[in-house]
Amino acid sequence: MNILFLSEVFYPHGGGAELATYRYAKLLSENGLNVKVVTNKYPSEPDLITEGKLAVYRLPLFHGSSIEKYKILFNLGVPFSNFFKKLIAWADIVYIPRYWFSAIPIAKAYGKPVLVHLHDYVLVCPLHGLYDFSKGGICQSTSCSAKCIFAFERNSGRSLKSALASTFLNSTVGTQLKRLIELSDGIVCVSNAQKTLICSRIPKLEKKIKVIYNPLPIGCYPIQSAGDDYGFLGGPNPIKGFQVLRCALNEIAVNIKIRVHAARFNHSSGSKPAHESLKHADIIYYGNLNLASLNELYEQLRAIVFPSICPEPLPYAISETILKSRLVIASDTGGSPEIGKDCKGVFFFESGNTRELAEKIEYVAALDKDDVGDLSAQSREIFLKNFKDDIVLKEFVNLCHRLVSFPNINNIYIE
Repeated sequence: MNILFLSEVFYPHGGGAELATYRYAKLLSENGLNVKVVTNKYPSEPDLITEGKLAVYRLPLFHGSSIEKYKILFNLGVPFSNFFKKLIAWADIVYIPRYWFSAIPIAKAYGKPVLVHLHDYVLVCPLHGLYDFSKGGICQSTSCSAKCIFAFERNSGRSLKSALASTFLNSTVGTQLKRLIELSDGIVCVSNAQKTLICSRIPKLEKKIKVIYNPLPIGCYPIQSAGDDYGFLGGPNPIKGFQVLRCALNEIAVNIKIRVHAARFNHSSGSKPAHESLKHADIIYYGNLNLASLNELYEQLRAIVFPSICPEPLPYAISETILKSRLVIASDTGGSPEIGKDCKGVFFFESGNTRELAEKIEYVAALDKDDVGDLSAQSREIFLKNFKDDIVLKEFVNLCHRLVSFPNINNIYIE
């Protein structure tokens, strides 16, 4: 089978979604399928990289370092080029793991089935989340507010001009993305929680959606612990729940003092002081950390806290933490409970409940080092039993074969 990946950003660029896309490309090509990836070219990168049955074509799709879905949506030069037409003709199925939705009708015009992979909530929210930045709380609306988009952009440090442009695009074009996605033949969600939420907003898509968990992250080996600190990796984005954590630290009832290392607090996003002292905790702030620095940080930690207030589909960071043999304290929202199911070293609390989070921190702080090590090791073992790359690969390939065999998927259910 020939699979054409259309991903405007590809590993090592991007985040968790791009990592999952790379892992799919590698797994598929290593197991006998032909994979071609079309993605953006960044400075000093070759036009083509081949490795076995995997070929990665890097083209000048857009300029700048920011990842904006509209840059690729409005770039129609490549999709109508002879090179692109040859790739479409070569493909048995076209796979869109990010935002290249404008290619869907083009692929369909050539009679090719299209599989869309959703790693966020762009189908129901152009900002990819479910948070109302204008009101400072979880979004309860079925339509996206221009005030929310503008507040998000200004809080992110965008200029007035950029914020207004983003507000216009997201509140107009962004709300119509679902029309393009609905043209696809199949949709992959990364968790049952993500599928349930999307189907609650767009019930007619249920028969198109298949839940397939992401492949395992790479390079996650157990790291020996040399400290008893705590980590927070989400930065200042309110969706990640940093204010929930700060409030919980002030509600700790027992006489303890803990140290929290908080990463991804850059100067451009409103930096925090180098050190901050709360009643029961000291917080040390960092910017973005490379892999080596992050692993050094893990050595100082007994647990990482994930207090997200919005339902993240399937956060890779929790999987990575479990695989690195650290305890996890996480809110019970989105796909997180599906990752940590049966893991004895993963402790869930009600999303937004600062008192319950404080109690979880108190409990973990009271564990001795042997208990921490045992619980972390048990979680890693259980996680590796629950999530296997060969199962993910089999489900993905079976879905592709099904879409190729039955291109008019609208009349059948994906099981």
